[in-house]
Amino acid sequence: MNARSASWSRRPRSDTRTPETLRGLYERYCEVEAAELLRLLPREGLRSLWRHGMADEPSVDRMREIARDVLPLPPYELWVQSYLDNRRSYLDRLGIPAAPSRPDPVTVSTRPVREDLWAHLNLSHRDGEWFGYISFHGRGSGLRTTDIFRGEDPAEIRDRFEGFTGPTLEAFLRSVAP
Repeated sequence: MNARSASWSRRPRSDTRTPETLRGLYERYCEVEAAELLRLLPREGLRSLWRHGMADEPSVDRMREIARDVLPLPPYELWVQSYLDNRRSYLDRLGIPAAPSRPDPVTVSTRPVREDLWAHLNLSHRDGEWFGYISFHGRGSGLRTTDIFRGEDPAEIRDRFEGFTGPTLEAFLRSVAP
């Protein structure tokens, strides 16, 4: 078993109420923070970290794993709440562009509607404008609206979506429910 698969086995299983994409973003966040720690440490700090991890053979992957174990990273559930409150700053830190760069619709924001249901804003760029729709995902559901957003700035569309209240999202859900 390599170090990477061993580290995955120690992590808690994904919460079934949250989209798997959030779990992936959390893992990426942890990896970026660990890599940043390694870049900041002077050579003697790296040696100390290596001794702390008691690793047999030096490797970049093993050093990142040791750095991740030493960092006081937030647990997944706490990170999700912080991410939902500060999405843009997390994406900037992870180097993820705020607007999609491909023609297919891309999920750019996720909001909880109920405990078991999430609303996703999906944007695509066509003919010089941005179009967006809301898709709803939860246990056994996969519904979407037609294009209900149109504009020149994807950040403005995302801000409008993030400004919707819970009852507004529920109304959109009722409009597409069978």
